Amino acid sequence: TPRRGVCIHAKCADPALRNIALPGVVFVEPLDKDRKNASRTRRSSAPVVISKYVSARSRTTSSPATRPRFCSAAMSKRLVVTYQSKRVDITDFIDKHPAGRAIIEPYIGGDITEAFDEVGHSAYARKRLERLMEGKPPAPAQQLHLDDADGASLSVSYVIRKLFTREDRFNVHKTLGLLCLASFVYRYCWVLPRTGELGFADGGALAWATLAAHWLLSCSSILFHVLERRIVSQALVIYEEYRLHAILFTTRAVAVSAVGLLWGNADDMTKRLLLLGVVLPVHLLADAVTAKYGTQGVTAVRVNNKQDGPIVRAGRILFASYQLLAVGCHLAPNALSCDFGYNSLVAIQSSAFLMTLHKKSLIHWYTYSFWYTLALFVSASVFISHIPLYQLYAIMMCIALRLGLNVNKYTIWFAYSVGSLLLQAFLDGALGDFDGISMF
Repeated sequence: TPRRGVCIHAKCADPALRNIALPGVVFVEPLDKDRKNASRTRRSSAPVVISKYVSARSRTTSSPATRPRFCSAAMSKRLVVTYQSKRVDITDFIDKHPAGRAIIEPYIGGDITEAFDEVGHSAYARKRLERLMEGKPPAPAQQLHLDDADGASLSVSYVIRKLFTREDRFNVHKTLGLLCLASFVYRYCWVLPRTGELGFADGGALAWATLAAHWLLSCSSILFHVLERRIVSQALVIYEEYRLHAILFTTRAVAVSAVGLLWGNADDMTKRLLLLGVVLPVHLLADAVTAKYGTQGVTAVRVNNKQDGPIVRAGRILFASYQLLAVGCHLAPNALSCDFGYNSLVAIQSSAFLMTLHKKSLIHWYTYSFWYTLALFVSASVFISHIPLYQLYAIMMCIALRLGLNVNKYTIWFAYSVGSLLLQAFLDGALGDFDGISMF
């Protein structure tokens, strides 16, 4: 019968440990009086020492040679793992790990080689591990330069090893990612230059299949482990709040396109209510995610960091302005609402893709910045070129209120929705067929 807190492992190197209490440790070897009844169990599963932290993988792969070390580590309250058969004392590092101690705890007393290599750690993380293996104290957390690509030769085999991991065993996420990347190239490099639109207004099976692929791509990101909390000093590291926001905003984009496809011929008021019913609940859910996983006073575009230079601050204003532009275009009915929903996906999913490449040390931070900024400009140009001038002015006012005066976003969007409805009614009724109406 398993006990908590008593070492009863038959093969423990130190007999003195046999009946000594070890706080928080569970051993599954049967007691002497139960050995006869447990003989069948022992034939199918060799007795091993485990703690409440050791995972199933560690239990089955740990060798007898590592077990005495674990018992000694437990006695001295040192936390030890092995990497490539080398002992690593992580006692002083476990609480400094960017992902939190919870990601390491399942491997205490076991081997981390496979798990560490699968994740695709940066060159700096590997140097930090080597430092621990040599018995040196871990470097300060603020020195964790995850934005330094390791400079390795980007051979095909190297890229494949970095991108294809066992977390996505059947390559579901990779397959969807390639399909969505092909979709972006087709829509923005072929359809848009020839038609001036993204081609969703015609509907059809291809439009629905495209939206489904992009939504499934975001949802399949749950296959991967990410940090539970944001590292404020490392903006290009994916974390739980970011991932859930990406899923929610992808859902919003797909739903806006669906409204445009299904109710494109509905009256203006019906479409406004439908769009409002799609957009605002998503933002309420996003706020709930931030309340649970976020850092107070910190968002993707608003970080209270006085060390940010003018370029970084300008970048944050650009990103925030784009987000507000996208929301404004999603809330107002348009003949191309189906295009508008899809158009925001290029910003959402290109960011996640580029952050993944950065995490794998395949690109530098400035490569991320260039391509993501380009995606924002392309997407913004599609929005701006297909909305009336008065709507653009209204969105610019909303941006000023939000970023300049920090007015509540729900107040802004409610006033925007009502105001644009009244203005549209005024223009339609008061100006009629005036020759200059097209400019509005």
